[in-house]
Order: sequence, then structure tokens, then C-alpha cells
Amino acid sequence: MNAFQSPAAAVVTGQLITDGNYEKASGLNSFSSNLIMVTAPVLSGALVGFFGVRLVLALDLLTFTFCMITLFLVKPKENPGTSKTHHTHAGRKNREHIEFLKKEPGILYLMLSLALINFFSRLTYENILNPMILARSGGNAGVFGLVNSMMGAGGIIGGIMVASGKRAKSPYKMIYLSAGISFLLGDLTMGAGRNVLAWSAAGIFASLPIPFIMAGQNALLYRTVPENIQGRIFAIRNGIQYSTVPIGLLLGGYLADYVFEPFMASDYTAAIFLQSIVGKGAGSGMAVMFLCTGLLGALSSVIGYKNRSVRNLTRST
Repeated sequence: MNAFQSPAAAVVTGQLITDGNYEKASGLNSFSSNLIMVTAPVLSGALVGFFGVRLVLALDLLTFTFCMITLFLVKPKENPGTSKTHHTHAGRKNREHIEFLKKEPGILYLMLSLALINFFSRLTYENILNPMILARSGGNAGVFGLVNSMMGAGGIIGGIMVASGKRAKSPYKMIYLSAGISFLLGDLTMGAGRNVLAWSAAGIFASLPIPFIMAGQNALLYRTVPENIQGRIFAIRNGIQYSTVPIGLLLGGYLADYVFEPFMASDYTAAIFLQSIVGKGAGSGMAVMFLCTGLLGALSSVIGYKNRSVRNLTRST
């Protein structure tokens, strides 16, 4: 159902922002999302421990009720171009977004480049980060929890920075420079790190730029895409950008178990050289994967940054 909800929520968000400062709205959204990621597990665990799971379920229903009431109370403005006669031209409407993407190829290139960035990100962070931390820390659950908390804290800090900043002059720079920083400082530090301090710093480096990436992308889309086709364009965006996520998740696990971990346990010259960077033992192969995604992700960010069609989107906003 998120495939239906997400584009609709994106359109409504654009309609509710009257001053055109989409970056701040995106920053606030990132702040709230990461705050929930950090606090919700701790709060729910405490509630279950003291009061049992029934209270958690009751609170879940209460928040659902609150959201439903909000939907009834908040009335987004109607699109002035919408009318009964307008809806009769279904065939023409179905072609509008295709014609728009042909006219603005930068939007399509933006989606494709971020799909590649998502692939490299999910190859490691969403997949092998926790097994690597546990393997390299001797199964220390405290280290595992701290690193994940630092990632959430980085997202909170990044969301506050975006929300309190000024409107970006070059949203495409915000997207690709932030992505490059996340890969270089986050992935490389995570792979080369051998203790909780290095991993925690890497978690902050990796997650802090994410709200900037989201804010830059939203700013470009809201200011470039006509309101009457934003729902369809956002749906296409979700389909393209996140199509690489399951591929990265499946491939990451396979590469870790059958390629990188066995390779780092061998006596090949390259493996011995990489051991001097990431160390030996369980988890070293997954650490090398972070080095690979750091370099490849940064390279994909540079390629997206150099795309002329994406740059032209800034000139048209």
C-alpha cells in the first residue's frame, strides 16, 4: 500500500508548502523520521517490559486514529485545473507524464543515478552492517546498538541542519556532493574501522548527509514537475529509484557469504594487502565490501553530478 500512499503524500506535502521552501519541509521530515528510528525501539521495549505488549498495540491503534482524524481535518487546496471535463481526457492525461519526461530528461537521469546510489547503499548498510559489527566486536550487543543509534543521531542532526538552512541555490550539488561525502566518509571509515569509536563516527558520516540528498531531490522535483502530474512522476520515481533495493539486498548477502568472506580467509596477495587495511578474521570480507561501495558509490555520485541534463534542471527552476 505504500506504493499508493507515498506519491499521494508527496503531492499533498507540496500543496501544503506555501512559501516554496521545500528543503526545510524535507529537513523536518528527515528529522522526525530519524527521531522515531532512535526513540521508538527504546520506548516500545520499555513499555513491553513494564506493561506488556497490549499497551503497545493500544498505542498503535491510538496513533492510527490520530492520523485518520488528521486526514479528515486537513483540507489541501484543490488543483484549479481539475474539473469533470478534465477527468474525461484520461488518454491525454496518461501521456502527459511521458511527454514531460521526454521534455525534461534530467528528471529521468536523476532517478536513474539515485537508483544506482541506492543499490550501492543497500548492498552494505541495509544488509551486512549489523552482521559485520557483531562479527568484528565478538557479538557485543552494546556496540551493535550504539552504532545504530549513532546512525539515527546523524540523520537527526542532518535534518535539523537542512530545516534551519536557507534555500539551496544548486539542489543538484546538494544531492551528489552529499552522496559522495556519505560514501567516502561513511563507507570507507566503516570498512577500515576496527573499534566502536570508528564505527560510530562512520555511522554519523554516512547518515548525516542523507537529509540533504532527500531535500535536494524534493526541491528539484517540486519546482520542475507541474502539480497536475506530480503524483505520477513521484510514483515513477519510487518505482525506478527503489527497484535496485531488493537487488542490492539479495546480492549483498550472497557476495558476503560466498565471495568476500572466503576471499579474505585465503592467502592471496590481494587478501593479505586488504587485511592490512581492515584486519583479519570474521567480518573482514564484509568490511572490504564497505570499501568497495565507498569507492563505487562516490564514483556514481560524480557521474550524476557531471550530467548536463540534471544541471539544466537547476537553471529552469
